[in-house]
Amino acid sequence: HGKAHLDVSQAAVRDIQDTPLAPCFRSGTGILVGEVPGPTASLTIDRSEVTNYQSAGIVILGFGSTADITRNTVTGPGFAGNVATDGIEFPVGSVGTISHNTVSGNICPVIDSSCGPDWFTQFQHAGILAGGWGPGTVVTNNLVYGNQIGLFLGEADKISDNRMLDNTYFGLALVDGQFTIDG
Repeated sequence: HGKAHLDVSQAAVRDIQDTPLAPCFRSGTGILVGEVPGPTASLTIDRSEVTNYQSAGIVILGFGSTADITRNTVTGPGFAGNVATDGIEFPVGSVGTISHNTVSGNICPVIDSSCGPDWFTQFQHAGILAGGWGPGTVVTNNLVYGNQIGLFLGEADKISDNRMLDNTYFGLALVDGQFTIDG
């Protein structure tokens, strides 16, 4: 929660979910640091595995909260879970660095009629979701595949050398800002 700092290295966070998986908002998040409203929090996670979660793999919440997420594998349940998942989320004013990660299996299930390919009338879920409340996030050297959207970014400071493969609807979605993408 607020004022928290978590250091994670060479760890595994697995199977954080209801049994069976259920579409409960914010139930079954692998790692959640911060709160809204509340004081800032921070996370450093390196060379770890976050897999088979019900809602999101890693979430950093709150204006001013920060994270350094480096060299991890973040894998959602994909269509087998029948729940909507995102891999790494930096919502509500959080910023940081997301680099050298492999993120896959994050979708909105086909059984949910509000999900689908239409950007304007339907929802899609992402491997990496960051930005939208001001610049400050670096997204570099990640591999995102098998998600509905590989990278869903708003106002990121640096976007470079990411690989987006076999994402169902979009490899890259950009909102609210001017972007320079390198590599």
